[in-house]
Amino acid sequence: MNITIKVICFVFLLSTFGLTKNKDAQPFSNKSLLKSDFLASGFYVLNDSLGTKRILQGTNEYYFIESKSKIPIHALEKVKISFVKNKIFGKVEKRFGLLFKLDPKGENEIKNMSKIALKKRAKIGLIIKNKLIIASYMGSEITNTPFFIETNTSKEDLKNLEKIIKKELKN
Repeated sequence: MNITIKVICFVFLLSTFGLTKNKDAQPFSNKSLLKSDFLASGFYVLNDSLGTKRILQGTNEYYFIESKSKIPIHALEKVKISFVKNKIFGKVEKRFGLLFKLDPKGENEIKNMSKIALKKRAKIGLIIKNKLIIASYMGSEITNTPFFIETNTSKEDLKNLEKIIKKELKN
């Protein structure tokens, strides 16, 4: 009981005098967090809690990017708009997205990255000019290329994504 009273008195004493403020301390802001780390263009594994924070372009969803697991953009040889037909309960549905073709080294890296993403139940993201433009779950392991990533966007947005990626490939 004697220790409890001393602790309460100590806490009260600290609250009475207050703690000194650090003159260099800056308030937390999303902008400072988002600008903190530059990510080169390429594919990354997205994480739930560790890594560099980015907001998915055109949404309010945010992800953490594992900067150590990346496939550089120059490993990408081609990208084009494509679709996959699925037959669900007798009805054929088209799912639109982007088809990516990688060079041989990139093919091996995307196979490993898809294994990691599946194991962690994580998404794979595409960063272009330090912005997260695609975030997608891998439904299965990528075993060959080209590989398809479905996007839940309009055809116009899909065309814009394709243009952005192709423009980055020319740089």
